[in-house]
Amino acid sequence: MQARQAYIAGDVEKCGEILRRESAAGDPNCQTFLGTLYQDGLPGFDKDVWRAVKLYEQAAEQQNLLGTYMLGQTYFRGLGVKRDKKKGARLIKRAALMNLPEAQAMLYEVFRRPFRRKVATAWLLVAAENGDQQSVERLQGARVSNGSREIAGRILNLIKSLHLLKTLNPVAGLKRLDELELEDIR
Repeated sequence: MQARQAYIAGDVEKCGEILRRESAAGDPNCQTFLGTLYQDGLPGFDKDVWRAVKLYEQAAEQQNLLGTYMLGQTYFRGLGVKRDKKKGARLIKRAALMNLPEAQAMLYEVFRRPFRRKVATAWLLVAAENGDQQSVERLQGARVSNGSREIAGRILNLIKSLHLLKTLNPVAGLKRLDELELEDIR
């Protein structure tokens, strides 16, 4: 929080100092924020995609939603790294299953090919259900099939049960999350 406030106030040096210190101490939110600053090469931070990816990886290892999502987007879109759509989609799906609406909305882009349209729309419905405003706007006036609604319902139930499992037994929850990110959810 202090780092973000310092950055907004224009004190880039203080922001960087806080983020570097807290990232080194293992704070996954700071790792993700610092990674974003390096990836985009924002004022006061030299563009360094390799460093950004390393920070996102550290955050993702700690099950940080945004870090996992950013790492997935980096690979899926090939943002300064060799494009790996499969790895990127798997990481984005992991963040989506951990209930990050931005990742759920991104899966619409991932699955939007003609033969996966139902699944893509289902993820858009899930993102809208979880408050993603762009997904809500995309769905306005759209014809949504019952198949997509059914898949979305299954995904929402999966997310709820996964959350409950992770709460009751974190090790089992993470194991199930690993399994789900590789499964084809329909």
